[in-house]
Amino acid sequence: MMFAVGCIQSQRCHTNKCPVGVATQDPRRGRALDVGDKTERVRRYQEATVASAMRIMAAMGVSDPAELSPRLLRRRVDARTVLSYAEWYDWLSPGELLGEPPKGWAEEWAAADPDRFS
Repeated sequence: MMFAVGCIQSQRCHTNKCPVGVATQDPRRGRALDVGDKTERVRRYQEATVASAMRIMAAMGVSDPAELSPRLLRRRVDARTVLSYAEWYDWLSPGELLGEPPKGWAEEWAAADPDRFS
C-alpha cells in the first residue's frame, strides 16, 4: 500500500521529512501528495491484491480465507524436499511464551533485549 501511495522508502518516516509527503505532518511537504490520484492508485492496488489472492486460493482448492491452513502452504527446503508450513514450523500453544521459550527459540530468546531493536 505504501508504494501505491508513493512511498520511495527513503527511511525518514520518523523525521517528519518524508520527501514525497506520505509520512509527514508538515503541510508544506504534504502538498506533494496528490490525494485524489493516490486514492485511485490504492484502490486499484487493493483490488489487484485481492484478485491475486483469490487466484492463489482457487489453485489451492479453497474459496474462503477461513479455509486456509498451514498444511496447504508448501515450502521447498532443498532440491528434493518440500514441506508444508505445518511441518516446517513449530506451532505454539496458547500461553506457551509465558513460561520457558520453546527449545528452538532459546538462543534468540536469551539475546532479546526489550530496550533495543536490532
